[in-house]
Amino acid sequence: MKKYIYLVIIFFASLSITGCKKDLIEEPQTDESPVFKIEGELGQESFTACAGDDGFLMSTFIKQVNGVDFFAGSISNGDVEFEMGFFNGNLDMTSSSLTNELAEDIFFANQPVAPLLSISKDDFPNSSLISSINWSLNGIVVAQDNLVISEPGRYLVGAKVNFFDGTNATIENELIVGYHRNVFSQLRHFMGQNGHLKAWIDENTSEVQAIKWYLDGQLVSNELIFNTIVTPYGHKITAIIDFENGTHRTKTIWVDGSSQGKFIDDFSSFESLSSAVEWDYKSKISFKYKGQTYSSISVNNQSSTFEVLGIQHYSTSSQGKPIYKIIANINCMMKNTISNEVLPFNALTTFAIEIK
Repeated sequence: MKKYIYLVIIFFASLSITGCKKDLIEEPQTDESPVFKIEGELGQESFTACAGDDGFLMSTFIKQVNGVDFFAGSISNGDVEFEMGFFNGNLDMTSSSLTNELAEDIFFANQPVAPLLSISKDDFPNSSLISSINWSLNGIVVAQDNLVISEPGRYLVGAKVNFFDGTNATIENELIVGYHRNVFSQLRHFMGQNGHLKAWIDENTSEVQAIKWYLDGQLVSNELIFNTIVTPYGHKITAIIDFENGTHRTKTIWVDGSSQGKFIDDFSSFESLSSAVEWDYKSKISFKYKGQTYSSISVNNQSSTFEVLGIQHYSTSSQGKPIYKIIANINCMMKNTISNEVLPFNALTTFAIEIK
């Protein structure tokens, strides 16, 4: 066995690697025992992987899965690879602690078998004036009239609403689907006579602590209820809201100053109609072994166990991000991504993950 354990820290951003910086840490081990390792069984096959031995390296990375941070690590020598990670949670809060959550019971993320949310043109209160809606996710047009979201994530949803009179308007809203939301709220408005506009936040979970109102991109008020006079044209209203429980949201609507009904409501409120699936702080495991790849996410692991035996700060990356060492006992089911064969997976691991 080598005298040094090699820990490579790799940084990822978004769904693809947009930048990569490696830190090579050489830590002498006086007892020559590995810091990071995994040993266990997949079906009837036993395996062992130790960072610093037989070409195995321990790497950590943070990537985004549908707009949500996934904190993960990997022990790999190219032929055998064990990857384990945790999805972020409490996405609408100004702060959250993954390390605190890891001290509690850990559950596995399961791939949904049905769509999580569907939004139709007919769901809009003024649908009789709308000829079509072009839906986009993160700037890419994905559907017309009916939007379907099938995977958990934080999505920037755009709606270009085309009215029967030939005019159109476009707004974007963040939708959190498949994760816990700490406030249910909606930006509402009322157009009165002579261009009088009233806008407010309708909520029933937590009181509004602070709010900033923007009219066509300009900050115009911080009152809880926004009152103003608008011209007889279309206008974009955005509210940036802080709630007393620590939730932070941004919501946008389109108002029709001519009071002809060509408005776009706050469609982010449709989050409340989404499935009860929640991936907050849940784990996902993949295992590449003997040319086959197995995954925990595509098989039912509701009765499986992920026991964290210990967690402690290990080091700090060159970018100042903390790296934690986790000791865990894992008992779950894994599915072959090609043949769909399902096998039991049992392992004891000492692992590393990097957290923002």
